[in-house]
Parts: sequence; C-alpha cells; structure tokens
Amino acid sequence: MRSYLLIVFWLTSAFTSFAQIKWELGGQIGGTTYQGDLMPGVVPEMESIDIAYGIFVRHHLSPTFALRANALLGNWRSSNAYALDPNRQLRDFSFSNRLKEGSLLLEWDPWGKRRYIDRPYRFQRRITPFAYLGIGTGFYQINNKYGSENQERVLALIEADQAAIADLVSLAIPAGLGLKIDLSKRSTLSFEGGPHYGFNDLFDGVSQSGQPTTNDWYWHAGTTLSIRIGKKDSDGDGIPDKEDACRMVAGSLSARGCPDRDGTGWKMPKMFVRTYPA
Repeated sequence: MRSYLLIVFWLTSAFTSFAQIKWELGGQIGGTTYQGDLMPGVVPEMESIDIAYGIFVRHHLSPTFALRANALLGNWRSSNAYALDPNRQLRDFSFSNRLKEGSLLLEWDPWGKRRYIDRPYRFQRRITPFAYLGIGTGFYQINNKYGSENQERVLALIEADQAAIADLVSLAIPAGLGLKIDLSKRSTLSFEGGPHYGFNDLFDGVSQSGQPTTNDWYWHAGTTLSIRIGKKDSDGDGIPDKEDACRMVAGSLSARGCPDRDGTGWKMPKMFVRTYPA
C-alpha cells in the first residue's frame, strides 16, 4: 500500500511540476514569398520576398509535443518583369499581397525529453530540431496591375479574377521544419520555415487569366524568440516554490522537493537539510 501511494504521489507531482512550465509567449520576424501563376518555379525570385512578423502562444502537451496558436502578418509580390521567360515578360502582369493569417500548429520535438533528463525534471539547455503541421485561415489584400497590351485580349478573364479576389479568405495548411535553441531555462530562440498550401489559385490575383488548374502556395521562414511562463522555482529542481517543501535545496519529486538521499521517497527532516538564503 505504501509503495502504491508513493507511485501515485510521484506521478501526480511530476505532472503538476511539468504543468507549471507548459506555456510560452513569443514573437517572430522573417519573410514570405509565394509560388503561383506569376512565379511557377520552385526557387523564388529574391525580388518577391518581403517582411513578415507575428506573435504566438505555445502550450506544451509533453516534452515532445506542443500546440501553438500563431498570428502572422506578411507581404509578398511578384511581376512578370522578374521572369526569365520572354513570353512571361511580354504578359506584364504584377501584383502585391498583404496577408493576415491565424493558425493552430502541432509541433513535434523528438529530442525534447533531453531537456528533462532526470526524475526531478531539472531543465537542461539543448539544441533540437522540430517539425510542425497545422491548419489556418488567411485574409488577403491583393493589388494587381495588368499590361495594357494584354488587357483587351483577356479582359473578361481579368474581370472574373478581380471579382474573385475581393475580400479573399482561404484555408491554408502550414508545415515546416525548425531548429530550437535554449538560451536559458526561460527563453528559447528558434529558426523555422516551410510552405503554406492554399486551397485556391488567387494568392497572386491571377487564375482564369493565368493557369486556373493549379493552386498557389506561399512560403514563410523566420526567427522566433519565446519566453517560458511558470511559477517561481528558487532551487531549480523543477518543483515550484509553492509545492516545494525545501525551497532552497534541490530535491526529488517523490520527496516533495527535498533531498531523497536514502531513496525511500520520504523527505529528509529539516534538521538534516542545510538551507541557503535566496
């Protein structure tokens, strides 16, 4: 019975202690570009890349999985003038797009457990790769210019595209890879990037007047900085002061934050524990 109670207490304490550092707040800055009718190649033209920035909240489900609510503002642009193909240059279409996207991402950090290498869940700084996949909704403000030489020939198609891009809203599937660097127990720097698949062909404002059979993509890459939010832990043993019976001495979860020197799971009497001022 005693062993059973110790196991239940240890599991409950472990969950409670990890729960205190489940949340992160952060910001990001980087760039966006796109792939579509005006830029069909895999490698984006440098002229089409523009700044992007945003904020996010991350909720850790475990040391390896997390949910992230993301808000992103971005811009991209392209023009047939950037193209190497003379036929595309002759068409002389161009556009700019301002993006507002909200998304929910599932992050997988396969080596995230290495940050918590022992039973007290003491934090260790690590550099780990991660992947993410999610779903989002984007709001797009698109401005187009069409070459006068082509306007009469495809006027009806252009008008159809112009009507379709008014107040454009679309689902998107963001996915990507990244590298997470722990600056400290409280702060993390990350580098990430990947494609956002869109369910329409109008991110460049060109569909019927271009290639209406293929959907557009856009890409985002950048740097994030986040702060972990948790309760105060003076001795750094992973157990918040509010739940730590020995706040100034690192201990184990099974001993309620006190040293468990004999391995029984019971905390040491205070007369044997040397404490230090904060």
